[in-house]
Amino acid sequence: MRRDISITCPCCKAILIVDRDTGQLLGQRTKEEQKMEAGDVFEKRLDDVRQRAASGTQAFDDAHQEALNKRKHLDDAFEEARKKAKDKGKDDPGPGKFW
Repeated sequence: MRRDISITCPCCKAILIVDRDTGQLLGQRTKEEQKMEAGDVFEKRLDDVRQRAASGTQAFDDAHQEALNKRKHLDDAFEEARKKAKDKGKDDPGPGKFW
C-alpha cells in the first residue's frame, strides 16, 4: 500500500504529494511542470537551486564588503580622534596639571 497520496489543488491545479501517515508535504508539481518531461522539470529545479545559491553568495559578498567599509570608516575616525587628542595635548596641559 502506498504511503503517499496525490491531491490536486482546486485553486492552482498543482499536484501535492502528501505522506498518508504524517500529513507532511513530500513534493509538488505545478501546472506548468505537469506538462513538462521529467528531465525538463529536473533541469528547471536545478536552475532554481543555482539561482538561489548565486543570490545567497551575492548577498554574503555584499554584507562582507559593507562590513569592510564600516571597519575602514571606524579606523579612519579613530585615527582622526587620536591625532586630535595628540595635538590637543601639546597646547592643553589637561586636568590635574596646574603648572
